[in-house]
Amino acid sequence: MRYQSTSDLPFVFRYNLCAAAQEAFCNAYNEVWQRLPPRRTDRDQMSLQVALRVVKREFARGPNGVWTKR
Repeated sequence: MRYQSTSDLPFVFRYNLCAAAQEAFCNAYNEVWQRLPPRRTDRDQMSLQVALRVVKREFARGPNGVWTKR
């Protein structure tokens, strides 16, 4: 697993995502990371893209800029 917990996420994600969105991001990222073969050079990028899509589908950015559950 790439991220053991939400506290391992980069600051920008911890700052801008609510706790539930951080958890969803972390879970999606780790799932993709595990499924892709280690020899793929774009493993990190693909995991990031999928995790961001999950967050955008399940959460909405509020007026204060923080993502919250739809």
